Amino acid sequence: MPTSGTPSSAAPPADPAYFRGTLSTRWEHRREGNDHADDLLIGLGLDGGDAERDPYTFHLDGRVRKGLHPGHRDKEFAGLNDTYDAAGEWTLYDAYVDVHGDPLGGDPPLDKLRIGRQTDVETPVPVAFDGVHVATAPEGRRSSRIGVYGGLAYHVYESGSRRDDELAGVYTEWRPWRGGRLRLDWLHTEDERTVGSFHDDLLGAHLWQDLRPVRFDAAWTSLEGESRDLRLVASLPDAEHGLLVRASWYELYATQETQALEVDPLSSSLFDLFPFHEQELSVSKSFEDDLTVLAGLARRRVDDADDEGTYNRDVDRNYVTTTLHEFLGEANSLSLTGTQWKADSGDHTTWGADLTRELSSKTEATVGTSYVLYQTDPLTGTERQDVRVYHARLEHELAAGSTLDLGLDFEHSDLGSFQTLNARWTWRF
Repeated sequence: MPTSGTPSSAAPPADPAYFRGTLSTRWEHRREGNDHADDLLIGLGLDGGDAERDPYTFHLDGRVRKGLHPGHRDKEFAGLNDTYDAAGEWTLYDAYVDVHGDPLGGDPPLDKLRIGRQTDVETPVPVAFDGVHVATAPEGRRSSRIGVYGGLAYHVYESGSRRDDELAGVYTEWRPWRGGRLRLDWLHTEDERTVGSFHDDLLGAHLWQDLRPVRFDAAWTSLEGESRDLRLVASLPDAEHGLLVRASWYELYATQETQALEVDPLSSSLFDLFPFHEQELSVSKSFEDDLTVLAGLARRRVDDADDEGTYNRDVDRNYVTTTLHEFLGEANSLSLTGTQWKADSGDHTTWGADLTRELSSKTEATVGTSYVLYQTDPLTGTERQDVRVYHARLEHELAAGSTLDLGLDFEHSDLGSFQTLNARWTWRF
């Protein structure tokens, strides 16, 4: 037997599996009166390889959607998914290979070489394309690096040829001083559509600054030589005292008309987005282990009152959420929310609640209700007002890595009453 201080004779941990991912299947039933729609969605996210030991790794993310009983689908449920000719479609969001070890042997060396369909959210606006992205490894006292990317733009809901939909970008980033990181971007997009041809150039500057305990984040973009928008964020996280303070300011300077999809993904369906500014302040404080209070206020204003309308509202929102983590027993948690809304439609004081109970070590149930004054439906793109939702959720772990989620929503708004039933099975391997 090994004596004290002798290394353990246990076998070393096995190498991680080459393949890792998530497979999910979801059935969704939506109903309004006698009209209904059913959809089956299958999603797969797959990663292969280990960047520390393999010369190549890959990532794949895709989805298959099938509309069940398409003849019963009413216009109430028509959305972007229904622009396809068939009742079903498959979408490949990402499919790329990362090459490790700087195969080009350049100076400075590369720390990123990605080939294939890829999405990048660190750019001034999110981009998706089929192409190549290369970046140098940080070097020098300021950790300077340069990156270049480009290829054919990928637009999820656009059919037809993409030979003329191109994008390309270049960026540089470095740490100019202690606690700071600065990134400068240039992005060029070309988008050929039936409604016109769009060629846009976007410049971006993004600064992160850590002045402990406060952190700052500032991002600015310019479109075709004109300032487009500015975002400022300051946060104060204090984990020791359970405190988080966050303040933000966003301003859109120029009217967003129909442009290249990357620059303005909503204008073709929501029309012009006029200049506006919005501010938000929130404070979260935990008391011991059984109580958390979140309070905040948000304000949004359209610069020109004559431009206010659908999708572009003046609205104030003040809210307080209190969460009891051990409500009538350790297995329960209760959240109560009070909100005051101020808009042209009048003042509204509303409430929300969520009660979660751990039924067993593998099963958890939640019931609750929420309210928003204005909401854009992600499926149809329509704006709804006075939206009250009652919801119920049940999550059960079937086996290691496998879960079943059931959800039921009852929604009431100015457009009617809708019911949605979801059943999702997820396997993580």
